[in-house]
Amino acid sequence: MSRCDRRSPERSSAEQPARKRQRVEGEVLQRPPANKRSSSEHNISGSAERPARKKQRVKREVLQSPPATKNIAFISCPTEMRVDSKEGLQKLEEAVAHVLELGAIFISVTCEQTNMNMARILNELMPLVSEKMNFNDTQPEVLLTASVLSIWASSFGTCDERKTIDPEGDVPATGFFFNTNVGNIPIFTACWPTMPLRTQRSLLQAYVNETGAPVQAVIVGGSMHCSLMAADSLTAKIDAPMRFHVNGTLSVFVAKSDPENVSVIDIHTEGPFSVVAEVTSSAEQPATSSGTQQPAAEPLVLKEATPLWDAFLDKVSEADDDNAASIIVNYIAHKCFYDKLCHIDEYGEKLEKPMSLSTKMERLLTVCKRRRELHIEYLREKGDPRCSAEQPADDYFMTFDVDDMKRIYNTWRRDVHSYMQDSTLKTHETMENVRPQNARQLEKSTHGTHLFHLSGCKFLLRQFLRLPFACSAEQPATSSAAQPALHHLLEAFEQHKQSPEYRRALENSKEKEAKHVRLTKRLWWARHNHEQGKTLSFRVRAGHVAFNSFSQDDQTLAEDYEAGRSAARIKSLMEEREAAGSMNFHLLRLSS
Repeated sequence: MSRCDRRSPERSSAEQPARKRQRVEGEVLQRPPANKRSSSEHNISGSAERPARKKQRVKREVLQSPPATKNIAFISCPTEMRVDSKEGLQKLEEAVAHVLELGAIFISVTCEQTNMNMARILNELMPLVSEKMNFNDTQPEVLLTASVLSIWASSFGTCDERKTIDPEGDVPATGFFFNTNVGNIPIFTACWPTMPLRTQRSLLQAYVNETGAPVQAVIVGGSMHCSLMAADSLTAKIDAPMRFHVNGTLSVFVAKSDPENVSVIDIHTEGPFSVVAEVTSSAEQPATSSGTQQPAAEPLVLKEATPLWDAFLDKVSEADDDNAASIIVNYIAHKCFYDKLCHIDEYGEKLEKPMSLSTKMERLLTVCKRRRELHIEYLREKGDPRCSAEQPADDYFMTFDVDDMKRIYNTWRRDVHSYMQDSTLKTHETMENVRPQNARQLEKSTHGTHLFHLSGCKFLLRQFLRLPFACSAEQPATSSAAQPALHHLLEAFEQHKQSPEYRRALENSKEKEAKHVRLTKRLWWARHNHEQGKTLSFRVRAGHVAFNSFSQDDQTLAEDYEAGRSAARIKSLMEEREAAGSMNFHLLRLSS
């Protein structure tokens, strides 16, 4: 008798021996013969009928059909991968085989390399895909564009419409509007060149606007030249609630979905880059939507404007050395927003909800802008020759030297009201009257903590104070006065890469990447095994198959679901992920 047999509640009536023999024969989870419910089932005093009530309760719970799922895979081939070579093509085939093994039945492959023969790549992949996606003797469906190859099985759902969305005129994306058994799923596949953040935002908003309601999820994915920080800024500006996932050159955006219904995990992290998105049906979202159903009103969410940070990202996107600029952005994310830095403000106060990356950076730039303005006012009063009486706006684009930086930090530290909390200010005031030396020490320690909470990185804070990144639109500069701030930042960053601070960040990056990959894969398999166990349990209880006909592995899956072990495993991994404070930090890979 299996472990699942022993867990079944025993009855004290005369029918018990016969029922037991039936279970020994392998029908462990099979639906029991229907009988009329008696009033004794409402007895909660511990009588002989109580086990029958418990069994009836379990039957009603398990006989529900398990939720349907759809797995969608996105694969990005970076330029250096050279898909037209034998080695590059082999790597792509391995990536496709892997996502197929994980149940993906819609696959999008984007190639950053220009002038690729996508038809040749399709011919190389078709034998593998046809073998894995051959449902009901139907071949997979395919759509080719200049840079994107999309393949899906007919079992994925009915594609009601396919169309090209290109609001900018030269960056086309393909929209697939599927009606599936988990609900309506619009999927947009895109391959973006390097472009300003405002253009990326316009494109992403256009994709969302193309979707009707109700939908289970809107999914956008592909090689989109979208850094982690840029993705965060984009999602903060889109009208609809949106989440993002960045893995190397691959970006995935999910909108109009319950976070519990869509999970995205990394599969390949070295090039090609790949992720699998699993969409699950829910009780709130019907599997098929009727024409009379009205879309649910989305809550109004106020979003903080981030003009300074947006302008910085635009400068980065227009850099001549795109790779160096992207490394800086990754470094900012890794150094300035790791662990709990997004869960506290610049004064050390804990936040109920984590602060977005773009909001955190906007606050940093705003503070730096204020400190620069105060120093420029001082230079004007002193009659510094670098200040211009004819064009005073040009003063704000000044690059400060070592002496300037010393005075900025010293003046800032003495301005205790700009960074101390009320309780600390009272302590400081008492020290000033009794022990001034202790007051100076309190200023130093409190100011240092404030700077850490504000930026998390001495190098970054110093560069944002030294260089004119924090300039508002009201401070236009003439072409002769505008300094190539980004060029100076890149030069300083190359020197900083030789420092111990950067080396420590590099090691932390590798550890974080390895931990992230392990955790996301464990979570995906835990969810997969839970759903498999639920399906197997349902089949047995519905009388479609005998429990003993399963393999040992399948029996374990069913028993883990019945006992609640698989659900507990998912809960434990989710808690581990929350404790890690991932905050959508996916593979913040730094370059040595």
